[in-house]
Amino acid sequence: MAHVKELFDLWSQQYLGDSSGRNGTTDNFFTSLSLDEALLKKKIFLIGTMRKNKSEIPSAFLPSKNREVLSSLFGQASDFTLVSYVPKESKAVILLSSIHRDA
Repeated sequence: MAHVKELFDLWSQQYLGDSSGRNGTTDNFFTSLSLDEALLKKKIFLIGTMRKNKSEIPSAFLPSKNREVLSSLFGQASDFTLVSYVPKESKAVILLSSIHRDA
């Protein structure tokens, strides 16, 4: 993940400057809490799906047979919102966003 941060730092310095206010969208390969924190320092907001094997995801947000289909679970920190949506039994789509701070 360090390479992703380095590439994004180079790109953001070259094209965005210091006060961006822009949004970025990533897929589950790139999305992580550490990347989101680094981007927020540059005033770049991130939204993206996350892989379920990320250590920063609480166990309550992971797929479970006990969760109701079509339900959502929201978690918030000061700068982030984490959403777990259950599209079908034993599946979960996990979304991290620094754009949507009050769900």
